[in-house]
Amino acid sequence: MAAAAHTLMAAQHPGFHMKIAIVLAAALVATGASAADRLPLRDGDYNSVACGPPGRGTGAGDILSSIGLYSGTLSPRGEDRDGYCRIGRVRVEGNVYSGTARCETGGSGGVSPDGTYAFRYRILDETTFVSNGKTYRWCAPHR
Repeated sequence: MAAAAHTLMAAQHPGFHMKIAIVLAAALVATGASAADRLPLRDGDYNSVACGPPGRGTGAGDILSSIGLYSGTLSPRGEDRDGYCRIGRVRVEGNVYSGTARCETGGSGGVSPDGTYAFRYRILDETTFVSNGKTYRWCAPHR
C-alpha cells in the first residue's frame, strides 16, 4: 500500500524525489551529520597491545597503548596525546582516512585548548586500523 502511494505521488509530482533529497540534505546540515567528518570504525576503545579481560575494557595497564573513538571524538593516548580531540574534516584515499582534530585537556578545574592532533589511519575493517606502524584493535565499548 505504501509503495503504491509513493509511486502515485511520484507520478503526480515530477519533482517529488528531488524535494525528498533536498529535505534530507537540509536535515543532515542542520544536525551537523556528515560522512566527511566520520571514521568508518565502531565507537569504543582500541588498543595496540592485548586487550584486558572481557568486560573490563582495555584495563588500566593498557591505557597508554589505546586510542578511544567516541561519536566523532578521539582520545589518542597511544600516540602520546592526553585529552580529547574533536574530529574535523576527514580526507579519504582508498582505505586511508586522514585529517586533524582540535584537542582539549582538563577536568573538574576547567578545560583548555591543547593544539591539534593530525591522524592518518589505514582502516582494515570496522574494528581494526593502523596508525604510525601500530595496529589497533577494538577492545571494548566506551566506559
